[in-house]
Amino acid sequence: MPNYQEKFWDLEPKDAIRLYHARFDIEMWFKALIHTVGGFGYHFWMKGMDKLKRGSGTQCMHCKTDDYRERVRAKTVTYHAYVNLAAITQGLLCYFAIHHSKAVWQSFGT
Repeated sequence: MPNYQEKFWDLEPKDAIRLYHARFDIEMWFKALIHTVGGFGYHFWMKGMDKLKRGSGTQCMHCKTDDYRERVRAKTVTYHAYVNLAAITQGLLCYFAIHHSKAVWQSFGT
């Protein structure tokens, strides 16, 4: 297993700053995705899904029926589609704000 901490200390200062800046950008995009377009505000509960107590760990999926596992897979696909569409929406909002700022501000009612 590579020792990433040693590799980090071998970086040039400019490269370390560039990487930290990229990390900060990613965190800001996630924050905007959460708070601007509600990208993680999903509620895709499955009615027939077993209820788990907080902190009890994960479900034992290989012990479940094929039908149950298929319904969980479908729920997961729905979740991924929701988050991806929220990210696309965020990108479109940024595009319109940058390239069509006059039209955006003209239609802004306050």
